[in-house]
Amino acid sequence: MKQLALAWCFLSSILSITASTQPSYDALCDQASADYDSGNFEGAIDKYSTAFKMNPQATGPLFGRVFARIGKNDIKGAIEDCTQIINLDPHNANAFEMRGKLKNDLNDIAGALADLNHGIELDAKNGDAYFLRGKIREGYNDLSGALSDYTEAIELDPKNAPAFYFRAMIRGKSGDIKGALSDLDKEIEITPSDQAYYVRGAMKQSAGDLDGAIADFTKAIELNPKFADAYSARSSSKRLKKDYAGARSDQDMAEKLAPEPK
Repeated sequence: MKQLALAWCFLSSILSITASTQPSYDALCDQASADYDSGNFEGAIDKYSTAFKMNPQATGPLFGRVFARIGKNDIKGAIEDCTQIINLDPHNANAFEMRGKLKNDLNDIAGALADLNHGIELDAKNGDAYFLRGKIREGYNDLSGALSDYTEAIELDPKNAPAFYFRAMIRGKSGDIKGALSDLDKEIEITPSDQAYYVRGAMKQSAGDLDGAIADFTKAIELNPKFADAYSARSSSKRLKKDYAGARSDQDMAEKLAPEPK
């Protein structure tokens, strides 16, 4: 009996030492986050999984694991984690939005829209959800629905440059050049880019504002000196202004920069 007691005492001391060296829940989450930041996605997944076992009602480790799984390109696993979050917290709008985005990545459009719709019902102030739903709707040629979603995203975040850009594209397709140019003006004000200047230049060219178009194409080229399409578009505008030498020079540069046909 004495030997059994001593053995139990020894085992208890080992368990005590093991427990004392086990990182706390918060420490594990911090370590998992550090692993994620360093690109060690597998390590992050392991630590978030352990943290979740320590607190199986907490959604934080599951969200962390979602992003780590995305880092590993395990989209199906990330969707499963989102579903687990939703099972724990059926009113978690962010989980519905994330699952909708991931389903869209797997081309499950119906599932993506269903999740985004539900996420927006839970949180009507989620501009990212409106923006993503707008892109999906635009992809399926629901232009009025996409336009509405982009507008809602802009109202919720007036500095959402991509929403201005995509709304401009729809307005341009619909013949609302003035509205499209207004949106592109705003996008360029927020985040100027070669693509935004190029598109605005193309719209100005179609509206007959050749000087404005040339100025925008020139700005696009300044931002991206290897932008072959911008040279080609500026060449067209110069030709329409009868600047044939300038047009030829730009077209030569466009052909020089154009990728070799495969």
